[in-house]
Amino acid sequence: MVVRDARVSDIARIGELWEEFMEFHRVRDPWYETHEGARETMEAWVKEGIADPRRAVIVAELDGKVVGYALGELAVRPPVFKVREYGAITDTAVNAEHRRRGIGGQLVAEITRRLVELGASRIEVSAAMCNEVSTQFWRKMGFEPTMERLFIEPARRPEAGS
Repeated sequence: MVVRDARVSDIARIGELWEEFMEFHRVRDPWYETHEGARETMEAWVKEGIADPRRAVIVAELDGKVVGYALGELAVRPPVFKVREYGAITDTAVNAEHRRRGIGGQLVAEITRRLVELGASRIEVSAAMCNEVSTQFWRKMGFEPTMERLFIEPARRPEAGS
């Protein structure tokens, strides 16, 4: 297996893997339902990322086929903080038939290396709590919880005192 920079010719395959990744989340939480044309939007974003020096787009290739990808970028915190830039891993996906073979770990190691190379001294990732596979994976990779993100859907909220 080879982990390498993504090429424009990989974008359609990354789009396929992204759709699989989103469906995996959607069956656990309808919040992840995408709009019609979402794949094309994602593919355009990946194409921009390939050309952006503040982003990294890598793929895992096995026997000539892309089986996983990772996206990362330098993100910026508000101006009140001393350290403003950090690395953000925005997506990591391996197709179902190739999971649990260490491919995800190799992608994380490489995207982390790339983000450090870009100047990040801290790397963060958001993991959907509804995805037990993801949260276990990220903890196995050494990531620790730093913040709990909470949500409310007012239309579904029971009235106070009910």
